[in-house]
Amino acid sequence: MKTRPLWSNFSLLLLCVITGYLSSCSFVTNSEGVIKSKNLIINFKRAGWKSIAPDKGDFAFRNEKSKSYILVNSLCRKYDNTTLEQLTDNLLAGLQKPVIVKQSEKRVFDRSALRTEATGALDGVKTSMLILVVKKDRCIYDFALISQAEGLSPSLMADFDQLLASTQVVSP
Repeated sequence: MKTRPLWSNFSLLLLCVITGYLSSCSFVTNSEGVIKSKNLIINFKRAGWKSIAPDKGDFAFRNEKSKSYILVNSLCRKYDNTTLEQLTDNLLAGLQKPVIVKQSEKRVFDRSALRTEATGALDGVKTSMLILVVKKDRCIYDFALISQAEGLSPSLMADFDQLLASTQVVSP
């Protein structure tokens, strides 16, 4: 039986769970009516990571060696009254038996963000995730590091932090 790649399943989960936030500035509606930010720029260049087709997200990267993916998604004009905790819970809803390992507040794009490390299973495969959710200009941006490893290594977490450092949300 043919199975979908792990990043594709999670990407679909992201699309289903969070389907449309707004950028009061600049946004584009795709053919499915999902409003995406046009203000998101990522310049992520890290050894071992390869840019791949993001399916229905904005950006996707794969690391073959670690069997890990980083997915970035923006959704605009919806869920304005949803908390970062609720958005994170929605993302984790796709995991079987999710366990939050660590959760903390951060500042990203000069906004409050919620960073969550969690474990569980995705399609029966043990999975570790690092998620960061932030709202800016009526858009929600979620960043997810997904790995088949038990727990996330310091180097994977450093890669995730480097991706965040290489990301900008520009004014129109």
